Amino acid sequence: MENLIVELSKSSLFTVVNQTIAVTHTEADQTQQAVELLGTIVDHKYKIIELLGSGGMGSVYLARHLMLDKDVALKTFKSSKLSQEERLRFQREAQAIAKLTNANIIEVFDFGYVNGEMPYYTMERLVGQSLGGKLESCQFLSFEEATSTFTQVCSGLSAAHKKGIIHRDLKPDNIFLQSKESKNAASTANTVQVKIVDFGIAALSSSPLDKQKLTEHGTVFGSPLYMSPEQSMGQPVNESSDIYSCGCALFQALVGKPPFFGTNALTTILLHQTAPIPSLRDAMNGRPCPASLEKLVTTMLAKSPNDRYQSMEEVLERLQRLEKVTPDARTTNSEGIEKEVQIERQFYEDPDEIQNKGLIVNLSVIFVSVCTTAIAAYIYLSTGIDSSPKPLNTAPIGVPTHVERTDQKIQTSLDPGKYPDESAIPDLQVEKFEQRLKTPTVDLRLSVTHNSILQDKEMERISQTKWIRSLNLSRCTFSNKSLARLKKLDLKIVNFYASNFDDEGAQCLSKIDTLQEVRVHSTAVTDEGVENLCKIAGLKRLFLGSTPITDKSLFQIAKCKNLNYLNLAAVQNISNVGLRQLAGIKSLQFIGLDRTKVDLKCVQQLCKANKNIKTINLVECPNIDAMQVNELRRKFPRVTFVDKIPLDRHYSRLED
Repeated sequence: MENLIVELSKSSLFTVVNQTIAVTHTEADQTQQAVELLGTIVDHKYKIIELLGSGGMGSVYLARHLMLDKDVALKTFKSSKLSQEERLRFQREAQAIAKLTNANIIEVFDFGYVNGEMPYYTMERLVGQSLGGKLESCQFLSFEEATSTFTQVCSGLSAAHKKGIIHRDLKPDNIFLQSKESKNAASTANTVQVKIVDFGIAALSSSPLDKQKLTEHGTVFGSPLYMSPEQSMGQPVNESSDIYSCGCALFQALVGKPPFFGTNALTTILLHQTAPIPSLRDAMNGRPCPASLEKLVTTMLAKSPNDRYQSMEEVLERLQRLEKVTPDARTTNSEGIEKEVQIERQFYEDPDEIQNKGLIVNLSVIFVSVCTTAIAAYIYLSTGIDSSPKPLNTAPIGVPTHVERTDQKIQTSLDPGKYPDESAIPDLQVEKFEQRLKTPTVDLRLSVTHNSILQDKEMERISQTKWIRSLNLSRCTFSNKSLARLKKLDLKIVNFYASNFDDEGAQCLSKIDTLQEVRVHSTAVTDEGVENLCKIAGLKRLFLGSTPITDKSLFQIAKCKNLNYLNLAAVQNISNVGLRQLAGIKSLQFIGLDRTKVDLKCVQQLCKANKNIKTINLVECPNIDAMQVNELRRKFPRVTFVDKIPLDRHYSRLED
């Protein structure tokens, strides 16, 4: 996984066709002949002393100004064979940084050309390491380190935004941690000053639109792991895009891995566009995570720019507030328990919500007291003085008492049409794999903790656990090829919601004849994958919400004669032409069309053609208003049309 993250962290040039990534060009793929500069004199002013670092196309050298006898960092290209776009992007980088004077942005001194051909600029020399390099060695930062680091990052970006400059490629590798000796005489410790570097694709938001577009028409430049949804679709970007990228970097600094990463650049970009935001608290695996921190990161990672914070200054203020509530120390002895509880409440809860907690707690205490008294009275009156002995529970350990045992096999119903309650099932930590696999759950379902990474050995152990009938790997990462092992099981239900599931995984699932329900909503599965899923003869329920599928998939789904439940919520690339094909599935009883482009005429055609449809979800459909929904209800009273359920509650069970 580490190699994959490194690869997807590289800045790349993508071709966008109809808001879809079609071709990828990676800077690391360049094979042009490198220019050797060591020991040479550049522009009659700088002597090149040593190579400090090298990227896909550029190199940074330690250079000494001959007149001033001052060491600087000199950045230039590896090759003199440059396109006009590369020259303009490099010049824009120098111009962008030169406009900025901020302690958290690297300072530019000079600009010129090597041998009159290859542009260069000089900047202050930094001593330390990038945040990306630090995370490679320590995996993640502490809460205090992360808030301190990103307070400085946001301070620098806020200054850039006030000058009308958008970075557009913020990532841990472009956040430099410069070591500085403390000025406090009482302290010998070093402090870390953050410097934002590499404004190579920075855009001047105050410039005319035609001057902003340095890349060719239909191309996007950036790093897949950190690109905002609008940037990856080739749409105009503003400071909100930097806020999103900063949120991705902050998430990685706290967790040890980015919020979204697929098996390649394309799937990663699609996850940014469609996958739900992962829970920061779940991903931190029990480490302290204040509610206000999770709210901060979640808002920064919102899909729509309108749902994010509207300025970097606002993000900075919230980070500074988080720094202030960090507890300096926590007492653990009996005398300090109450103090620790109060600190923990302040540390974990969102400051905006704390004011409402007092009234709720008081009402809760009164309610519990009344209920307790009533229950005690009821028990006393109903049992009287009966003291007869009660039979002991003699059920075998690990098997619930309400599950029948016949011939040493657990018998239980598993109806894919029902949502089994998993609230009593504890989260599965990959480290406790063996313990969980030994004991069957009531509904024969195995659920893996969100954000777990399953290696082939874990997938093999799952395939050897014969009691599993339902497998939930939502929000997890695994090898799609390893799903072929699941053919050994008598699986009825699989749930890969918001995971790295893709078309290769769909091909593996197509060979599992026993499957009745497949949940792959918010994944990168495409039309090719859906075509394979439709080969499952017994498929009854299919969840494809928030996937990049098109009408081509709907034509394939129309061939699934046993399908009774289909969820297409938030699928943006389907039209009424494709949706009409679903009328031929006579077994279909439920269709989820929330946030799709379906119109009134199409819904009417579906209801007329299929007399078995019982429910159609139409929440937030832009082409159908409330009056039209009421018209549908009058015309088709046998059908339930759902159009007013809040989305958060409507989708709350999709992960189960």
